[in-house]
Amino acid sequence: MVSNNTFISFINSLANAGIQYVVLGGVASAFYGHIQPVSKIDLWLASQKENVEKLNSLIQTDSDKYSFTAFQSIYREPHTDESLLIAFSFKLHAFEASDFDLCYARREKAAINNTIIPILNLDDLLTEKIASGDPKEEVAIRVLQNAQNIRQSL
Repeated sequence: MVSNNTFISFINSLANAGIQYVVLGGVASAFYGHIQPVSKIDLWLASQKENVEKLNSLIQTDSDKYSFTAFQSIYREPHTDESLLIAFSFKLHAFEASDFDLCYARREKAAINNTIIPILNLDDLLTEKIASGDPKEEVAIRVLQNAQNIRQSL
């Protein structure tokens, strides 16, 4: 179990580095009402060279906090036993890297302890989950479709 403090510390490190990203996956689904245990934090990163360089710089600067392989990283909060598995993506099932700016402009913003977290927009998240073709996403898709219907009826 990861505390809010560890999650917020990680999100703040991204914000302080000026990294452009949106949260998707189980964390984004929870934001829209589908609460489920998550084994990792899924992030979609802007693929521009400057953004990738900022991520690399963050990982090198805080190398004591990160163990990085391929496009996954383990973030460890110093002085605790907590860690987060983070999956970084530049391209999704339904969206190309070139779609990031458009989706980023439509993002939602969550706030935890005065920390703003960019969340993939509900319509985009639903599109992504459907495009994944993953049968494990069926319940999430139904819950998100219900949330979408409620929003449209307001």
